Amino acid sequence: MAQCEVCGHDIVGNQYEVMIDKAKMIVCWRCSKLGSPYRERIPPRSSQKRSVSPRQNIPQRPIQKLRPRVNIPAPEETELISDFNLRVRKTRENLNLTLEDFGEMIGEKVSVLRKVENGKIYPNYNLARKLEHSLKIKILTRISEIKLPSSTKPLTLAPTLGDIIQVKKKEIEEKEE
Repeated sequence: MAQCEVCGHDIVGNQYEVMIDKAKMIVCWRCSKLGSPYRERIPPRSSQKRSVSPRQNIPQRPIQKLRPRVNIPAPEETELISDFNLRVRKTRENLNLTLEDFGEMIGEKVSVLRKVENGKIYPNYNLARKLEHSLKIKILTRISEIKLPSSTKPLTLAPTLGDIIQVKKKEIEEKEE
């Protein structure tokens, strides 16, 4: 029995082949609504197994090793500029790129790029660097030293518990002498 590639449940009855984000997937009838139909229906597989002779003349593709995605933590001294979303959108439009083309070019989902351009989400450090590199713009900047306002009054701190204990010890020592 086959499993749905979206929800993971066993597929009972007909299987559906749909396109979800440019990926062909075999899904159950509930998940078939999540994509556009690629093929109407695939009849249920029969329980009979076909005999396949080993080592048929099937060309073997070399196994492609995928690099794992590594999230590089952002250096603590960097931050996004305030109008990052406007710069990204303006530069992309000046390059005559659609969101779909740009997403395919940098390997990101269109929905993520749309939310970044609308300012609904802030890109993480990796995505911000990818946007900077592909569009040749600067959206990450160094944090300038935060200047605290100088006050004319010196700070007076309330005594701590340790200060009170030291004063009490001195008073006790002076009484004993």
